[in-house]
Formats: sequence, structure tokens, C-alpha cells
Amino acid sequence: MDCIIQVFPDEFHLKTLDTFLDTCCQPQGTVNVRNIIISIIGRLSNYAQADPNNIPEDIELFQIFSGKVTQIIQSRTEMPPEDILALQSALIKLALNVYPAETNYVDQVLQNTFSIFNDEKSRAKGCSAELSRMLRVPIDHYGDILTIIQLEHFTPLFSFPGIQKQEGAVRLSDRERYPDRHTN
Repeated sequence: MDCIIQVFPDEFHLKTLDTFLDTCCQPQGTVNVRNIIISIIGRLSNYAQADPNNIPEDIELFQIFSGKVTQIIQSRTEMPPEDILALQSALIKLALNVYPAETNYVDQVLQNTFSIFNDEKSRAKGCSAELSRMLRVPIDHYGDILTIIQLEHFTPLFSFPGIQKQEGAVRLSDRERYPDRHTN
């Protein structure tokens, strides 16, 4: 599947995105869809960033990927928590790169992540480093405590056991004090 992502042009992927993602949603035993989904999200995110007019108005990339990632996670109950968090991180990056003004997209991913791991906090505890990395994505992008606070579902995830809170707080305070050292 990764060959398909690399060989065919971006326009092809946009036209066949639903079919491609539906195929990824079908349980295929040991196939690791994590890397496949992250690769196609990255590819189309870069394409949209290069020129926002590349994406037709009737194709809502975030909504499509968000729905399919949720479907994949639900259909693959054996998916390791690290893979779930990697997919959620890819969605956050897509939202921030393609739809930077839509903070609600980032919050939607945070809400979904909270819902997945809140029921099984012990599952999240084993992957606190990955969860910390995922939470650093919006911190690094926004670099503004006020924007982070507006993300309703950031704080509940940030309060999970094992999250590296000090590093996130230092990153935010450092960006507030020295904004010229950081670029988005």
C-alpha cells in the first residue's frame, strides 16, 4: 500500500481517498495500517500546504481522515496504544497544517483520544511518553497558553498519569518570554 502512496500523484489520491481508506479499514490480520495512514495524511497535508487551492472545496480532508481513523481504531481492537496515539498525532498535525484557524479540529482529536484512553487509564499509562509527544504538537504550534487553554480537551489529557507536564510548561513559558526564538 505504501508503494501506491508514493507512486501515484496527489490528485489521484484525492479522487480515490474514500476507496483507499475503506480498504485500510478492513481488518487484514497483521497489516500495520498505522504507517500507511500516517503516510497518506502526510502526503496530502504537504500537498495542501503547498497550495491550499489544490484541495477541492468538496473534499474535507480532516473530516474524512478523522472519521476513517476512528473507524480503524474501533475495528482493530488489538491495535497497540502507541499506534492509536501516532494516528491521533497525525490528525492533529493535519489540522494544524491544513486548517490552522480551526482549533476545534485539534480539540476534536483531543476529545477522541480522551474518550479512547479514559476508559482504560492503565492502557494510557503504559504509553505516557507517546501521549506527551502528542500533546506537545499543539503546544509547539500555538506557543500560546491562551490558545492551549481554549482547547477544552487538552487539560483532561494533560492530567493523565505520567504526562511530562514540566517540559510542556517550560516550552510554553519559554515561548511567552522569548517569542522571537520560536517560529510556528
